[in-house]
Amino acid sequence: MRIVVRTGIDLLQISRFEAVYLRYGARLLKRIYTLREQGYCEMRMNAYATRWAAKEATAKMLGVGLRGLGSGAHAVAWTAIELVHDDLHKPCLVLHDAARERACRLGIDTFDVSVSHDAGLVVVSVVGVGLVSDTSEA
Repeated sequence: MRIVVRTGIDLLQISRFEAVYLRYGARLLKRIYTLREQGYCEMRMNAYATRWAAKEATAKMLGVGLRGLGSGAHAVAWTAIELVHDDLHKPCLVLHDAARERACRLGIDTFDVSVSHDAGLVVVSVVGVGLVSDTSEA
C-alpha cells in the first residue's frame, strides 16, 4: 500500500465573481451552486466567491481543472463539488456523482480544505489523501 496525496489551490478576486454574477444572475447560481450552498450564501458575494474558488481548487486536485468542470461526457458538474461547514464552522468538502467517482478512481477518500480572505481576495487550498495498492493507477 502507498499513500496518495493530491492538492489544488485557487485564488479569486471577489469583485471578479461579482462581475460574473451581475452578468448572469440567478442562472449562474443555479448552474454552479447546490441548493444547500445557495441557502448558506444568502446573496453574500464573498461566500459565493469562496465556493467558486473551492470548486476550482477541487477540480485541480481531481486532475480535471477548470476545463473539466461543467457539462459533457467526462466533465464534473459544478454542483458535484460542494463546500459545507461542520458544527465548528470548519469548511468541509462533499463530492457527488462524477466528482466522487473521480476521487475514488484516484484512491482519495479524505479531504481537507483551508480558506482565507484578505484585501478583496479569497484563497482556497484543497488536499486529498488516500491509500492505494501498489498496482493501482492512482
